[in-house]
Amino acid sequence: MPSARIYYFSLACYGSANRIRSERNFSRSEVNYLLVLVDAKKHVLECKKTDRTSSEEKAKGRSDVEAEFNGKFGIVFRNAKVLRTKYENLKKTEHDIKIKKQEMEIVIMKKEHDLKVIKMELEIDLLKLQIQQMEKKSLGDCNNISV
Repeated sequence: MPSARIYYFSLACYGSANRIRSERNFSRSEVNYLLVLVDAKKHVLECKKTDRTSSEEKAKGRSDVEAEFNGKFGIVFRNAKVLRTKYENLKKTEHDIKIKKQEMEIVIMKKEHDLKVIKMELEIDLLKLQIQQMEKKSLGDCNNISV
């Protein structure tokens, strides 16, 4: 039989046996519908005002989104807090993707610029070789002239 010390250690590491199970992940259709709902109420939900009426309007907007969302996807209930967190995480992810895309475009532009510089340097070297060959040929022609 395990000792009490091991039992308490496992509770400290893994939590109690009565732990609430995490909800399942959002499906792609749920995410898309959430984005549509929030987009329709974006002017209210993302308002920067913090006064009482704005806060009440935001709370009502969140509860409307919750009701509409759960009306369509009633399999797993998602409260307003969960929906808000999901939307904020989506915005962060979208922002991170946009930044990565910009960084990649900058790298591509730098590489394209470097390739153009290398191409120009090669063309210059080729022109130098052609000039040297022409000079040698003209010097050879000058030496062959008999007086």
